Amino acid sequence: MLNTDSYHTPQMKVDKLEVCPTLQQMKTKAGAAFQTRGLPAFGSEDYQRTDLTHFFDTVRECQDSPYDDIIKRIDLPQGAYIGRLSRLEQLDQDLAKRFANLLEDPIEDAYALLNKLHAADTLCIFLPKKCVLETPIELTIEDDKEGRLFVRHIGIIADPFSEATIIINDASSDAKALHHVEIRAEDSSKIKVYDNLIATEKYERIATYQAELYDHSSVSLCQHAFSAKLCRNNFNVKLLRPDAEIVLRGLGMACKERMIDNYTRVEHKTTNCHTDELFKYIVDESGYGVFAGRILVEEGAQKTAAYQTNKNLLLSKNARMHAKPQLEIYADDVKCSHGMTTGQLDETAIFYMQQRGISYEEAKSMLTIAFAKEILDFIDSEEIRNQLMNHLENER
Repeated sequence: MLNTDSYHTPQMKVDKLEVCPTLQQMKTKAGAAFQTRGLPAFGSEDYQRTDLTHFFDTVRECQDSPYDDIIKRIDLPQGAYIGRLSRLEQLDQDLAKRFANLLEDPIEDAYALLNKLHAADTLCIFLPKKCVLETPIELTIEDDKEGRLFVRHIGIIADPFSEATIIINDASSDAKALHHVEIRAEDSSKIKVYDNLIATEKYERIATYQAELYDHSSVSLCQHAFSAKLCRNNFNVKLLRPDAEIVLRGLGMACKERMIDNYTRVEHKTTNCHTDELFKYIVDESGYGVFAGRILVEEGAQKTAAYQTNKNLLLSKNARMHAKPQLEIYADDVKCSHGMTTGQLDETAIFYMQQRGISYEEAKSMLTIAFAKEILDFIDSEEIRNQLMNHLENER
């Protein structure tokens, strides 16, 4: 049950920028849906542990992230596009309309709607048919202004047989952000998104990832959070055509008084689709981790294979973790499982390492990194793996 009474709807100064007609249509539609839906109340089913009631209290101004500055330029094949929706509308109105209606049947998400309502533009990534990018698309975000809410709306359309890797490095500080990524993966396309949150400990971010997958398409969404005061991630995925595959990976380190909350919802709408979820948390000091995952297998979605796993490592007596994995199955010919484990470091292993001359603190660090390695090894790029490993070691 949604309730807006306990929330402070953002009343803030918004940078006045001319909005292109295509985006205005999207904003109007989002505004109408948001008025009906409102923001979810603390304690509601999907927000049982994360209180976002006062998220907007200290926000005085709102603006888009500077899209033109965050893109690392690469050579694009003919027909591909990376840039603002407002510019795309001038170049190709038909393609711009596709971005305005990127998802066929989106899972309504209040913060995604709020993002669209406040966005002054959209960063569009378009891959035409058979476009295969060998070089990753890299976005580096360094938003920094206390009292300001930064709005990011990133749309990705992968046409049939296209492939790309998108790397998002969020190194923001002293600000708040609504971060929204939408993906439409057409037939036999392959998209990988690595979203790395390496911001300062004052930063707060609510992120929403929405994806729709079609025949034989594959999407990997990997979120790594090593800092920030608050990180809430919503993953909403629909597998709409046969033989589609979604891979979700998450690695979060919540230390001091930080909070990391991942919520996933994957809907299997048809046959022969595959879901693979693995989320790991390292919680230290007075940190708090939350995981809630739901996989819905609808009637008729036979031959589904869906696996959901959550593993948590608590490093102090004050560290807290709450997990709620869920399966909801209405088909009878499926292979599905879910599981959760929470524990501490193996003191026996630490003892044997000390017997070999390794200090207690060094042994703890080595075992903690070994725990995280299963997630980091999923990353194709050795450079990215090493960068994230360095962030993990520094946070320790």
